[in-house]
Amino acid sequence: MVDMVDVQVYTMSLCGDKLIVGTAGRRVLVWDLRNTGFVQQRRESSLKYQTRCIRAFPDKQGYVLSSIEGALSASTLCEHAIKMLKLQ
Repeated sequence: MVDMVDVQVYTMSLCGDKLIVGTAGRRVLVWDLRNTGFVQQRRESSLKYQTRCIRAFPDKQGYVLSSIEGALSASTLCEHAIKMLKLQ
């Protein structure tokens, strides 16, 4: 799994069976630890500056991301919820 990250890792958080990784280039990668052969989700942070910290919600449904200037962003891990938000 480590070989698959070709950029610098700044932060990570464990969320049940998912590993959420914040990397250089404002990218967020999500792995399913039951099958680490590929990245389950690749996202770009909505924050303007470099990722500083990422933490999973206690209910394992999403995560909060912070950047070096102190801004916060919350995202869900559910693909269905993401599609529903885009439709509205």
